[in-house]
Amino acid sequence: MEPRALAFLIIMIAFGAAGVVGFLVYLYVQATRRGASPDERAGAPAGREIPLWLQIVLALLALGLAIAVLVWLVISLGGSESPNLVLGDQPRALWFLVLMLGIGVAGLVAFVVYLIHRAVTRRTPRESSAGAPHPEGEAVQTPAAVRLLGLLVLLLIFLLLNWIYLTKAQEYALMLGLIYPASLAVALVMLFDKATRNWSAKTVAAGFREWMYGDGMVFLLVLAVLNLTTVEKAEDYRAQFWDLLYVTLFFFIFWMLDRKATRYRFLTAQGYLFLLPIWLLIWETVQEVKAPEGDDYSWWSTIWPFFIWAGAFLVLEIIALIASRREDGGVAQVLKDAVFWVGYGILLIVAVPGGG
Repeated sequence: MEPRALAFLIIMIAFGAAGVVGFLVYLYVQATRRGASPDERAGAPAGREIPLWLQIVLALLALGLAIAVLVWLVISLGGSESPNLVLGDQPRALWFLVLMLGIGVAGLVAFVVYLIHRAVTRRTPRESSAGAPHPEGEAVQTPAAVRLLGLLVLLLIFLLLNWIYLTKAQEYALMLGLIYPASLAVALVMLFDKATRNWSAKTVAAGFREWMYGDGMVFLLVLAVLNLTTVEKAEDYRAQFWDLLYVTLFFFIFWMLDRKATRYRFLTAQGYLFLLPIWLLIWETVQEVKAPEGDDYSWWSTIWPFFIWAGAFLVLEIIALIASRREDGGVAQVLKDAVFWVGYGILLIVAVPGGG
């Protein structure tokens, strides 16, 4: 079997074994719950059915199995006749192995933290309505952490697909033909939804600020698409990770601006704009983009005017947050953001070769 395929198979076997152990623990929990009376299942605090010592034993068994699988994995890869073929000459396989091991370690840590949490809540029982059914018609919202985790899992699956299977040309076609167009479509839908939705919890000043940031960020997303079209050969495309990171951060910041009422959301958005020039610099470095030469190209066409401009207004935003207790900052903050976006637009015009 090909060494790369063998490494992948070993990793999948390890995860499958861990899944089987988890499923057996789940079956044991369900069998224990069925053995208890309905009143005990409804009123007993979390962790009542399974003794704490047994939970710790199960956790240690799972940890021991993970360590055994890890040792087996290292021995299997290290004992290959051509170990460099498995990892050294296959950077994608190495990244995949490191990523899978990182996920496994994170899962074990989360499992131990969960057990500690259950032990603490067992010792400090409190009145809970977990057993009571929700009133008919009442909406139950999925926790924000679960929703964000679901989106991150999709992003992880997409990255694994590209690292394992697709060529550079296919990655470029996927980004240019699917990811960026779909992102623009979703961003426009979010803007239309914002235009047709009422939110009484936010002030008029906050609404103005959100619209300025939202429109500006969507326009910068369009510029990112145009930046991607500058890649001359699809086979030379190597910055997919940074493009995906940009799209992910865009939606996270937009969601925070539009759906949250925290007073730090505008500071987060300003920090995002402050880091965008650095992102572009990393993107160009990865793609080995050479700066154009000639009289039409000047310092104003680099990232540094945008970096300095956004940094200055980031400092002003921090000062305004310290000086004001208001969530939106009032009219002064609206005027400040208007000046920022007008200046940002002028810098974009001047940055065009021959425009300054």
